[in-house]
Amino acid sequence: MDQGSEESWNNLRDRFGVSYFDIVIEDGSHENRDQIVTLNESFAMLKDGGIYFCEDVHTSYYNGVRVEGGGLESKDSFVEYAKKLADVVNERHTKFALGVGPTPAGPHVSQDLLDRFGHVRGVHFYDSVVVLEKDSPPIFRRVNSDKQRQPPVGTKGNPSPQDFVLKT
Repeated sequence: MDQGSEESWNNLRDRFGVSYFDIVIEDGSHENRDQIVTLNESFAMLKDGGIYFCEDVHTSYYNGVRVEGGGLESKDSFVEYAKKLADVVNERHTKFALGVGPTPAGPHVSQDLLDRFGHVRGVHFYDSVVVLEKDSPPIFRRVNSDKQRQPPVGTKGNPSPQDFVLKT
């Protein structure tokens, strides 16, 4: 399969649809662009509870050698792209500050990333490997060992799920 080919991805989606795979292992060209395209195109085909595994991400750090888009903190590298997914995992906290309340001024995670990766449950970085866990986002629960001091759900100290939704 040609990772950079839109036709290849369309054929794969036509064949398997969404939420088909338990695991996706990206072991392709090592080009940053191809790693990003593969994640973008294949994540929807991964089942909730599934794992996305991208290896050889050390090429994200290669600046001007072997691959394009690399270099420490390069906006075009796969590792920098994957770092944004940590923001997706924690995006509700860009909308509501515990003990304060809604934070409409932001900045907030882009809607494009949320639409594409809203089911990223965890992002893990290892030596030359990035692993994503896919599942529904957990319901936020603030835990306090002193039950007398436990703020009730729906308050600024212990928000309910709808408190994390920005009202426009």
